[in-house]
Amino acid sequence: VGNDQKALKYYYISVGLLHDVSNIKDLTGVYNSLAELYKRLNRNDSALYYAKKALDLAQQKKFNKEVLQSYMILSDVYNTSDPKLAFDYLRLAFAVRDTLYNQKKQREISGYKFTEELNRQKAEKTKVQYQNKLKMSVLLAVLVFFVISSIILYRNMRHKQTAKLKIEKAYTIKINTGPAYTK
Repeated sequence: VGNDQKALKYYYISVGLLHDVSNIKDLTGVYNSLAELYKRLNRNDSALYYAKKALDLAQQKKFNKEVLQSYMILSDVYNTSDPKLAFDYLRLAFAVRDTLYNQKKQREISGYKFTEELNRQKAEKTKVQYQNKLKMSVLLAVLVFFVISSIILYRNMRHKQTAKLKIEKAYTIKINTGPAYTK
């Protein structure tokens, strides 16, 4: 009982603070916690009051998790006094739960699709990088081939020029000196 009184005190302090800073989501959670505590203390009128207050806020702001929690508390509280109403709240809770899990599944599917898209983009990027690397390698090989070919051609041309100069020089000497042997 002493801990319950402390809990009530801190819940009421939280209500004031959360209301002052307009933190509706947490305020809704505190109202549901108050309703749970009052339900446990068999103070059903207070449990109903805070559960309905939480439900109103949660429905206004579309906090489905808190709506589900409020419906479950209301169903539990009405279970002994009005079973039909308890069943109605339980049915509403199941509908919200199904919506929550459908939303969760949709987020999971979206997450899978996003991950798959990232993997596809990564694979495409890797493929493009490989193709670019391959193109650069081929380009470099062609460049090396032309450089080596140019060096060989230059060297052959120099040898031909040197040989031509030697032949011309020998021919010029032979013409200038005349025949070395005449009959």
